[in-house]
Amino acid sequence: MYLLACGALLATAVVLNVRDVRMLALTLLVGATIFLPVPAHTQMQFYGTCILVELTVLAYCVFFHSRASCLMAHIVAAMLVAHFMGWMLDGSPPLSPYRVIVKILEFSQLAVCVALSPVLTPILRNSDATPT
Repeated sequence: MYLLACGALLATAVVLNVRDVRMLALTLLVGATIFLPVPAHTQMQFYGTCILVELTVLAYCVFFHSRASCLMAHIVAAMLVAHFMGWMLDGSPPLSPYRVIVKILEFSQLAVCVALSPVLTPILRNSDATPT
């Protein structure tokens, strides 16, 4: 169910970000971090790969500025903390706080890509409203 919701949100984000190349690239990068399989042969390999992938997203946010770069960098920082905590506390049980927090943060990454798309940004800013 979670992957279905993420897939629908990713498809929506891609459609809404077609006009902005940097936002589209950020959306596809975030989608890749969610849907590409992570090798889980050892605990170090799993968490190390997750941390490297999040550092890649952070590097993209720092070097290629887009509408969502600042907010995405904050979410990625929270993801890095979650991955380090999962690594140190062995977040392998299916309902551990690590698994729940990471899913919430991954979904929020996609939600940021949707909310800050070039189509929805003027609507959220209410740019055509008259001042009161």
